[in-house]
Amino acid sequence: MRSLLVLIGFCLALPLTASADTAIDTALKHVPDDVGVVVIIPSLDKLASGLADFGKAIGLDELAEINVAEFAEEHFEDMADVLDLKGGFLMAMSPTMEQPLVMLPITSEKAWQEALEAKKLENGMYSFELDLEDAYGAVKGNLLIVAGDEQTLQTALDSSGKFAQRFKQNAGKLVEQNQVVVYVKLEPWQPMIMQGFAMVEPMMQMVMMQGGPEMGKQMNVIMGVTRWFADGLRTLLSEADFYAVGFRAGTAGAHLADLSSFEADGKVGTYLKKISKSTGHLFRGLPDADYAAVFGYEWTVAPGTETLSEGMLKAMVKELSATSAPAAEETPGEKKTDQKALVELLEKSIAVLRKMSGQNCGVTSAPEGKGILVTGLYMTKEAPAVAKQFVELSESGTAMMGQFGMPMDVKLEHETIGSVKTDALHFKFASDDEDLSELLGHIYGESLVTFYAPQEEGVTYVLGPEKVARPQMERTLTGKPGPLAENTRVKAALATLAPDPQVCGLLDAPKVMEWVMGLARALGEEVPEAEIPQTPTPYAAFAMYFDENTVRGELNVPAEMVKVIVDVIKSTEGDDVPEGEAKDKF
Repeated sequence: MRSLLVLIGFCLALPLTASADTAIDTALKHVPDDVGVVVIIPSLDKLASGLADFGKAIGLDELAEINVAEFAEEHFEDMADVLDLKGGFLMAMSPTMEQPLVMLPITSEKAWQEALEAKKLENGMYSFELDLEDAYGAVKGNLLIVAGDEQTLQTALDSSGKFAQRFKQNAGKLVEQNQVVVYVKLEPWQPMIMQGFAMVEPMMQMVMMQGGPEMGKQMNVIMGVTRWFADGLRTLLSEADFYAVGFRAGTAGAHLADLSSFEADGKVGTYLKKISKSTGHLFRGLPDADYAAVFGYEWTVAPGTETLSEGMLKAMVKELSATSAPAAEETPGEKKTDQKALVELLEKSIAVLRKMSGQNCGVTSAPEGKGILVTGLYMTKEAPAVAKQFVELSESGTAMMGQFGMPMDVKLEHETIGSVKTDALHFKFASDDEDLSELLGHIYGESLVTFYAPQEEGVTYVLGPEKVARPQMERTLTGKPGPLAENTRVKAALATLAPDPQVCGLLDAPKVMEWVMGLARALGEEVPEAEIPQTPTPYAAFAMYFDENTVRGELNVPAEMVKVIVDVIKSTEGDDVPEGEAKDKF
């Protein structure tokens, strides 16, 4: 019903007072037990003012000029006068509902009845029209419950309150901390989700098959990984109990928090139970620098537990082993690939992963010339053995890259940097494809090198153009100018998230934007001129947390960083363009 959708839109901008919690509690008691989706705005006043403050902070007038009173007058006319702007809002729906169930407060039952000329029925409900369509309502206290049909409304009135109990237990904290909360109970939607998934999966496989027969047995590997991914996604969806996400915005920025819960005895729940959380800083071993992006993860699992990376590699091994069997037929025109060697390479990769508890890296563009510079740490208690295995894997893997259309040469040298012995792998791209060679040159530089050195915390590595990678490796090994974990900007970003994550990442979006635009220009693409400030902005930060049978996530996007991007985009849309000429826009 279009009118109900207008109600939903209205409530996304409606102000509230501190009494909203009571209104939401009352509304939750009338949510039917089988509902699959609930949208809650616990304090619409905070939502409206938060969005307006965020809009002002990032320089978006459309967002900054939110006006609730004008919206209500424009879309509801007489009805706007009977809506209690001090109340809360809730919308609920399930696969069996033709229209959503909407709950919102009114000033009084009589005032609302007169404003809409609602007709009271014998069962105590009201029938009325919204946008020339039939609607049904019931009033409980000052709470108006609106549905598109009598049956849905009666189900809400007869609700046992069990949903409210589950919701408070599962997502009560999200309501307390956020301005909007969406809660999805997966079970009612499972048949629909799986039906849709059954339709999408063949399409995914068809897309992957676009490589053509020249891909030969490599296509079997790709299809194997695709099936592994699809099976994993199917497991996640089938074992998920509920998913909830909360959002809030304000002068400082925008924040998102989500929570996924899984069956305790399912594959996902069983894996989560086997996780042991690590106590070390996820960015340990990284030297202080203005990275464009930082990423780290660490946790351990019980011996014999298969990780995601291991599962994917095993899927590849399975397909390769099958296609290398004597009975397998060669595809006409396929490239000859040493399947046995690749299987051995993947099995060695699995063995290395089992010795690692995590990894981190910091990425930035090379200070001089083309290329990116990656600095990181492979976290392990067997650093010397893992460093040696990484060198062997790099040599073996590079030798096989030509079979996948990216021929490379590699040379191993042993160098002492500072007082530390390191292994240095010097790479050289040898592709006949000029476009590919140019792209790889811009991404990795003209003299790519990777340094490995076993340290107390694990294996330190630096990858990038040799001219900048060597001094970066020295800074990393000597600990100068200090650890990234003590960087003021990093500490401020992490403070926006809950402590002790198992996965964490930071992003300097303007810096990434500048690098991508520069790469595009270098490759001959037309990119609008835009001046990006060089002063570092606060990092955007995200994190994931693994609990017994739940996965939590957080994302914080600072307004100051968003404003830089908004200003850059605005600078490409200026009006001072000569007549007859069109200015490039994003």
